[in-house]
Amino acid sequence: MARTSPGHRAVAAQTDPHHVPTRLSPMNEGSLGSLLILLLPLLLIIFMIVSGRRRQRVMEEFNASLAVGEEVVTTSGIYGRLVELSESTAELEIAPRTVITVDRRAIGMRAPGTAEESAPEATE
Repeated sequence: MARTSPGHRAVAAQTDPHHVPTRLSPMNEGSLGSLLILLLPLLLIIFMIVSGRRRQRVMEEFNASLAVGEEVVTTSGIYGRLVELSESTAELEIAPRTVITVDRRAIGMRAPGTAEESAPEATE
């Protein structure tokens, strides 16, 4: 049996089209693992930022579409009719002659059963 030098084996492996390496080099395995460990949390953070911005945009559009006289529900579950709207606050009539002032951002949705019932939803 003829002996071959280590350099000869490397040349034979490079020129043989049927040569299949048995395993990746340690450098490639480590680089791929490190890349995945860094990439997955980064993708999660990007997804959270994008969906948060989308939700914020939908709420801003909903808030801008509110009008006096609409039946609404606050984020804490209080039902009422909008009596007055200002830039930052809203006055809700929750019972006859009982009006409360809430932050405009606390209005979560239109009351169920109203003509334009639509809860702000991020649909994508």
